[in-house]
Amino acid sequence: MIDASFHLAGGLGLFLLGMALLTEGLRVMAGETLRRALVRFTGPPLKAFGSGALVTLLAQSSSATTVTVIGFVSAGLLTFPQAIGVVMGASLGTTGTGWLVALLGLKIKLGLYALPLVGLGAFLRLLTHGGRAAFGTALAGFGIIFLGIDFMQEAMAELSKVFRPADLPHDFTGHLLAMLLGIGLTLLLQSSSAAMATTLTALHTGAIHFDQAASVTVGAAIGTTVTGVL
Repeated sequence: MIDASFHLAGGLGLFLLGMALLTEGLRVMAGETLRRALVRFTGPPLKAFGSGALVTLLAQSSSATTVTVIGFVSAGLLTFPQAIGVVMGASLGTTGTGWLVALLGLKIKLGLYALPLVGLGAFLRLLTHGGRAAFGTALAGFGIIFLGIDFMQEAMAELSKVFRPADLPHDFTGHLLAMLLGIGLTLLLQSSSAAMATTLTALHTGAIHFDQAASVTVGAAIGTTVTGVL
């Protein structure tokens, strides 16, 4: 039980670290391009929606996109209707991490194969400068994400023998508890992507049912709005 808890905590830490490094590398590589593009390509609502989705997919952070948009509205660079379109697009873009985890991280054990990416990325970050160093940072972060997923999978398989959220009642109260769990996870980790990865891992190991995972996802979507509110 203790070993599994440590593995889960370590896996979450690695996932968050990988997300941070990937985001940092992509931001440095893009520079001000993303900001200029956000202002330039936010015209009609549909265009604003697409821009928000694309920027979030590249930056790997819907919170960063939302906070940036709030700043642009305050500065008069974007109108409120345009900002709504961008924020809705950001909600779509942030699902990219979930798709990555679902399609690759859970079906294929990529932790071992990700290690060379981490090594290469670290060397590029330490031995080069500018865009190459930023690419190395993003590459290392990408590899660390999958290492974290492997740790979480192993931990969830063990913890599900002791604590199974799947045993919660399947009525309104059970779904409400699952939703509150999603909100709490997102607030604690400050990342809906990390909460999503944890939920998908628990679903994959049978620790929770699909409908409970959906409730947790709703909670994570609510929790990720807290940064924008603040």
